[in-house]
Amino acid sequence: MVLTVTPINAKHRRLIRQIHEFNKIPEEDVVQRLFYLQKINYFINSIPISEGEFKWLAASGPKSWRAHLESHGINPHGSFFFKGIQFAKAVAAQAPALLIPSGLEDEIKGKNIYQLMQERDVLLRSANFNEIKERFLAISARLSVLAEKDSILKKNLDDHAQILRLAKSICQSGKLIRYCKRTKRSAPTKNADVTEYYFN
Repeated sequence: MVLTVTPINAKHRRLIRQIHEFNKIPEEDVVQRLFYLQKINYFINSIPISEGEFKWLAASGPKSWRAHLESHGINPHGSFFFKGIQFAKAVAAQAPALLIPSGLEDEIKGKNIYQLMQERDVLLRSANFNEIKERFLAISARLSVLAEKDSILKKNLDDHAQILRLAKSICQSGKLIRYCKRTKRSAPTKNADVTEYYFN
């Protein structure tokens, strides 16, 4: 699946170049594609967002940023930290433990979450994926384990996910109210299927 560059402002040449590099990666190389998606996400957080970039981030077509993130279980509306953990889980799901040398795995286990995320950020600034692949896999696998086993981290992530669900629900309610006003229909009952209501 191709990731579109439209309507990103042409002045963001580095971002556009990263998207073109992502599009060259074969579909079956899921880990490298996830690495580049995370690299793009990392870069987006460091640039000023103008109208073109905002539209690109908000678009929902099959070639959109949102579609690519959602296809890997990553919430495009999550915080940078939250998405970072979701990226780690997506990578870990693709990475057999056999790909991670035991010595590297032991070294990674001795680091806390913030050390791991800082090291991962350094890797995201790297140019050559093949040189850092094993380390990227090991860090992602460890972050994924911590997200499930560290009770404080797990609670924070669960709370964040709940906030995102509530925000989505509120946004959908607002859209439904505007739709009802525009079409002069009454609002659906509490237990009604909103999708059916929209299209019937």
